[in-house]
Amino acid sequence: MRSGHAHSLKLNRASLSSARAHPCPARRDVREARRHDTDEALVILTEALSHVERRAERWCKADLMGRAGEVHRLKGDRGAAESQFAQAIEIACGQPAKLFELRAAVNRVRLGSEQGKRAEAREVLAPTYEWFTAGFNMRDLKEAKTLLSDLS
Repeated sequence: MRSGHAHSLKLNRASLSSARAHPCPARRDVREARRHDTDEALVILTEALSHVERRAERWCKADLMGRAGEVHRLKGDRGAAESQFAQAIEIACGQPAKLFELRAAVNRVRLGSEQGKRAEAREVLAPTYEWFTAGFNMRDLKEAKTLLSDLS
């Protein structure tokens, strides 16, 4: 096994397991939020982000920040959501993580659209979506395309 893969496996086990013995808090967060337990979802995400920072294993930080933004949006805290989405995009832009950037941009566009900022929202998503040259059958890219069409 290449050392990079071993490192990724170690990170997946370590950074995504919580003290409550849930195998993957980053996946569980959205389920908790959809069940209206947004406070629990934020606790899980905060734990995961803290672990990522302590271990300096930041490859998934942009995705976790985006998920935290989505939970804040579900809670109705638009300011915190906007901040989380902006940070997620900024982090992803500094990494080879275009998919995480796209996810954060999609969430930011949803928020902007809800606030009536349709043109601004389109400007956030279009450049990231246009970067992709393949994989248009992926759920994330389909969702981005639909949002861009809705904003036109």
